[in-house]
Amino acid sequence: MTPNSFAYIVFLVIGALIYHPLSQKAKKPFLLLLSIWFYAIGGVKFLPLLALTVAFNFFAAQKLERTERKRGLLTLVLVLNLGALGLFKYLGFFGELLGCTGVQLSLPQLALPIGISFYTFVICGYMIDVYRGREAERNFLDFALFTTFFPAILSGPIERSKSLLPQIKQPRRANADDVRFAAERLIEGTVKKVLLADNLAVLVNTAYADPAQFSGLELAFVAVAYALQIYCDFSAYSDMAIGSARLFGITLMENFHAPYMAQSSKEFWHR
Repeated sequence: MTPNSFAYIVFLVIGALIYHPLSQKAKKPFLLLLSIWFYAIGGVKFLPLLALTVAFNFFAAQKLERTERKRGLLTLVLVLNLGALGLFKYLGFFGELLGCTGVQLSLPQLALPIGISFYTFVICGYMIDVYRGREAERNFLDFALFTTFFPAILSGPIERSKSLLPQIKQPRRANADDVRFAAERLIEGTVKKVLLADNLAVLVNTAYADPAQFSGLELAFVAVAYALQIYCDFSAYSDMAIGSARLFGITLMENFHAPYMAQSSKEFWHR
């Protein structure tokens, strides 16, 4: 269920309509269940991995806060989290790479759990924050919602704990301005994705499938079109994630500020 699909919009709107009349006490459990349901739609078989990841890191952060061997424990936790991500994303590719060197090793191509890249990096950022002195979260419900919040689980933004956790701990109702903002960003993101990125992808894929049929000037144009396609794709999903979160009274950071206008690699990353 992608953010630009009709099914997602129905899921989002119904979820928001149920969420806001709930009491403050019920809001967080419901939003966590909604996030788990969204994740389950993408693959129920990956729910145990998500649950294990959340539970492990919840307790690991508290241990990291107390231990005197912070650097060693942080390294271990980061290796385990990033190792799991690498296992799912690159195991099959690693087997193919070995095959090119003459080593015959049959490694399976594992199905990629939805959102694993983004919740892994959110957790790694949180662990680094705890290592640097941030108090580890003691409320499991808050931590679980922080790591699985569904608007950001597919394509970010990768939120830092200092920004998202306080909003989760003190949920608020969306007001009329929030709803208007959410609608604008969702529409803007859908237009970028459906009308721009997807149509540019048709042009780019056609050219890249048989580049010999195109002139140098045409291929240069296609290269520009590809850059625009990538921009519209990422910008669209960012818009839709930010708009979706605002329907629940949560503000996600703006993480896409004209990156192609950056004048250095550092500025490009921050944009």
